[in-house]
Amino acid sequence: MTPLRSSLANDPEDENMEIDSVHVPNEGGITSAKSKLTSKDRNETPEEKKARRKMERRRRTSFKSGPDHSTPRLRGALLKQFSKIFDTESAFVLGVQQALPEVRNPHLHPDEDENMDNFLLEDESDKKTAAKRKKFLAKMESNMRKDAKTPADEQSQPPQSYEHLKERLHAKIAALSQKKNEKKRLRKLKKAEFKKQEESSDKKKKFISKANPNLKNQQRGESSAVIKDEKTVPPPKTPLRKKPVVKSNGEIVYSKFDFISQDDPAAKKIRPKAEDLLKKVQKSASTVSHLESKGKIKEAVSIVEVQKWDSALKRAQGEKIRDDATLLKKTIKTQEKRKKVSKKKWQERTERVDKEKEAKQDKRKANIQARKDEKVKKTKKQLRKKGRIA
Repeated sequence: MTPLRSSLANDPEDENMEIDSVHVPNEGGITSAKSKLTSKDRNETPEEKKARRKMERRRRTSFKSGPDHSTPRLRGALLKQFSKIFDTESAFVLGVQQALPEVRNPHLHPDEDENMDNFLLEDESDKKTAAKRKKFLAKMESNMRKDAKTPADEQSQPPQSYEHLKERLHAKIAALSQKKNEKKRLRKLKKAEFKKQEESSDKKKKFISKANPNLKNQQRGESSAVIKDEKTVPPPKTPLRKKPVVKSNGEIVYSKFDFISQDDPAAKKIRPKAEDLLKKVQKSASTVSHLESKGKIKEAVSIVEVQKWDSALKRAQGEKIRDDATLLKKTIKTQEKRKKVSKKKWQERTERVDKEKEAKQDKRKANIQARKDEKVKKTKKQLRKKGRIA
């Protein structure tokens, strides 16, 4: 029988269970004689037969499923077998390592190297070079002995056992982790120092500002003084030009052509409103009629003549005179009409914009709802496929 089956057969917990009924071939490949027994030969009742078969089924399933579902005895037997195999393998590996030729370590045999160097030195003809070489070799030897004291020599030696290798590995891991932790600690220390420096500098600044509140003002005053000095410095001499021409308003023109600048008040003239002009015309007309009603005809005529002359002079200068009351009323009416039309258009536009906005919002809502419905349909379809929903 195999070791696994022998462990099953020798299990004291399963002595009452009839394992002979399971057709397990032994080493000779001959089935047991008891397995051929029928229920009549055993003199079993139907209930006993049912119970026996149930136990047989259980036994078969536990045997097939492996160590996870088998009895604790079987697990123990498997573990023992595994440990035996592992021990044999490790013994074999150690044997192979011991059989291999030993790697020569230069630190372990310094005497042999010294003898060899002396032998070479005897052959050399030049004594000076030999002395130099001897000194150099002595230095090298001292360095090598220093290195031999370090734990690197331990690593170069062959491992004595599996446990020794394990210890080495753990030591290496510990050293690496220590290095990592050391780096992290140094980084943290640097950061802390930098923060402290910044805080100390901020504190110094605050302390200085509290102690000397006028310091900032002084600095500002110094900067303004520098700017003033720069302003007071006379500009560099420019080349000679022709004498400039002076305008009627006092401005100086250097070029041949006099262009109207943007700062010219004539360019910035605002056109008066029609309502204001109409009020002005009506006021002058009312003053003239009032004087005529009182009998001051000469004064009324003189006012009218002054107005005519004034308008004539303005026309001669190129200005547009708007002193006709009927025309002014017409312009006011047209302006009001335009305003009404524009107002109507604006209202229509706002209504149209609102409608478009509402339509877009409705479309967006409809699209979102459609996506949601589609998602629900998809999920339902998947659930139906899986058989979770009817």
